[in-house]
Amino acid sequence: MTSSFPLLNLPLDGILHVVKSMNYGEFISLSLLSERAKQVVKLMNLNHKTSSITITNHICIYMFVCKSLMEWKFTMNNDPEDPANGPWTDNVELRIYAPVRVELRMKGLSIKKWINHFKEIFHFSSFSNLRFMENANLFDIEELRIMFNSYEHLSISSNSESNVKSILKNFPTRCLAIMNDIFDLLEDPYPVLIQNYDQLVIRPESELASALKLDDLLITNSKTIDFNNLDWKEKDLNRFLKHWMKGSNPRMEMLQIHFVSPEALNKSDIFQGIKCMEMPFEHTRRFQTSVGKADLIGGGIDIYRKDGIKATINFSDDEFHGYMLEIDCTHSASDRPSPIFSFIRPHLFCPDDDSFPSLQPPSRSGSPCAQINGFWRIVSFLSTLAYKTHHFSITLSLLSERAKRSVGSMNWKYVCSIVHISSEIRLHIVLDTIRLDWTFKLRNGRASGHSLLPKKVKLRIFRNPPVNVKRSMKGGLSIKEWITHLKEVFHFSKFYCLKFDENTSRFDMKALRTLFCTYDKVDILSDNRSNVKSILKHFPTRRLLFADDVFKNLENPHQVLIQNYDDLEIRQVTRPSTLTLDDLLVINSKTIDISNIGWREKELNRFLKHWIKGSNPRMERLQIHFVSPEALNKSDIFKGINCTEFPAEHTRWFKSDIELTCTVKGGYDFNRCDGTKATIEFKSLDNLQYLNMNVHYLGEVDEIERRICLMLL
Repeated sequence: MTSSFPLLNLPLDGILHVVKSMNYGEFISLSLLSERAKQVVKLMNLNHKTSSITITNHICIYMFVCKSLMEWKFTMNNDPEDPANGPWTDNVELRIYAPVRVELRMKGLSIKKWINHFKEIFHFSSFSNLRFMENANLFDIEELRIMFNSYEHLSISSNSESNVKSILKNFPTRCLAIMNDIFDLLEDPYPVLIQNYDQLVIRPESELASALKLDDLLITNSKTIDFNNLDWKEKDLNRFLKHWMKGSNPRMEMLQIHFVSPEALNKSDIFQGIKCMEMPFEHTRRFQTSVGKADLIGGGIDIYRKDGIKATINFSDDEFHGYMLEIDCTHSASDRPSPIFSFIRPHLFCPDDDSFPSLQPPSRSGSPCAQINGFWRIVSFLSTLAYKTHHFSITLSLLSERAKRSVGSMNWKYVCSIVHISSEIRLHIVLDTIRLDWTFKLRNGRASGHSLLPKKVKLRIFRNPPVNVKRSMKGGLSIKEWITHLKEVFHFSKFYCLKFDENTSRFDMKALRTLFCTYDKVDILSDNRSNVKSILKHFPTRRLLFADDVFKNLENPHQVLIQNYDDLEIRQVTRPSTLTLDDLLVINSKTIDISNIGWREKELNRFLKHWIKGSNPRMERLQIHFVSPEALNKSDIFKGINCTEFPAEHTRWFKSDIELTCTVKGGYDFNRCDGTKATIEFKSLDNLQYLNMNVHYLGEVDEIERRICLMLL
């Protein structure tokens, strides 16, 4: 039995601290109690991402807030409507899918009041999508228009012509999606096609071919057009491209067509009588449309309209057998939008031979288009060669500033980079499917200033599938120049981790600090005390790892333990750690990871009681690996502690140190004196025991709904 808690009598900071420990269902209920309670919830500044409304025989509102998907289902009653607030709800069901599952049922408010309440506490003014489905005509269209008067996209999934006409009349929009064939649905579809929409989607739910013809597309006046289930052939596409080149569809920025037939189209027939240029697939461009969509398109076939506007056409094969045409508004020398079309065909084009455009400079005579085409032939040649061999691309990037820009334009997917400092400096750069390892061998003696000019540079490339490529290059660039060069080519600004190993003392720390000035994490692998002190002095960090006992490496280790790190790991491998309970109590990091500790149940019990009273207030996660393989006695660990044991299938979510969530199954729950909940898991791996303690409880969710939510996110 719990006693009442005068929450609103606390200072504002105290109220917010308590409210942040609640789950979503609790603080939504809190916001309904009073105006002051609602203001408290508003001050949490919940991150509203997107929201949508579905209207059928009931009304559902879906909202993504932070990492949670909320579903509000409003079921109407038969009572008379309130003229001021609209229909009253017979029942309101709330389901929250992640990170915590909550189900609530409430009565007593009209939908309009509910919507106003949502907008206030979640800080948004319009819904992302408004969708009308079957049976939406059960509601008064005027009342719906008043309630849902602000939205960005309108979607209609109805087989009734009168319903569709009524919705289009009462709900004007810039982005429209009709989930049916408009030519079967409407007697006269042309008033819809000629509207100046930013986006028009016609997506029939059946697999039958759409009745849309070439003339229908030519009068469509939207910026982004997405048509599905077309039964067009090469002749129709050829006629459309020729019309576009003469000036049709002047507002169009992107066209996407999904064909009903899985058969590949004949490219020669599509471009018959059309001047075009095919670009290699490695040549990429980014397309930006009026609806905010940005796609990176590789290769394609370029054509020009009579006013000089360029379009790129690509073909692709997907589960819908779709072909896409896009227009880019960034490739014009004039002030008006300059489109680039791109068709995507069923099989991406790749030349059968190794021939490439001639590497000749663009002619200074002739039209501007010819000079532009010559420039892009050179870029295509360089990019294609570089794509074939990564080691060649590195060598190519060193030839000139122009060659470096060409290699940089390949936009490799950068993952992370790590620097390993010992008697030499090794740099590991991980891309999407390869790892590049540079080794900079230095001259003997202390390395600083000009001596950081490597006498030899080795590059090893590890591919997926595995192919080990070795290349050696003689010196010429300093390590600083190498790092600057690699950051420009691979588009990154800081290193993920700096690893300091033995023999780091041969380097001047100030020189290293100048070289590696931006990084996320520092790993100290050296057992030299003077090295460790110098590293800690010159390389401040939020995330720190000691690969040996901190008490061996430092004269006064508590100066390190009390720092406000986000992540502190003390990894002891060869012998038991000397860390004591008093040492752990002074650690002020958010995430703490300690290995090979010799504690038993008594020390853990004392630590938990100290934490319950308020020690380690910043800690969000603690992981302890024990040196002994013997299982711990849970009864002794929780002696005198009020805790609850949960079965292994019971899942909860906790906040981690990097603003994500971690899943905890089973374990023991207990509360700190301020109400903060924590859980402890005991696990065994390779005959070794370890403990996980997570703080900042977010809630519970079953596995099926967690997977559903992850797919939605």
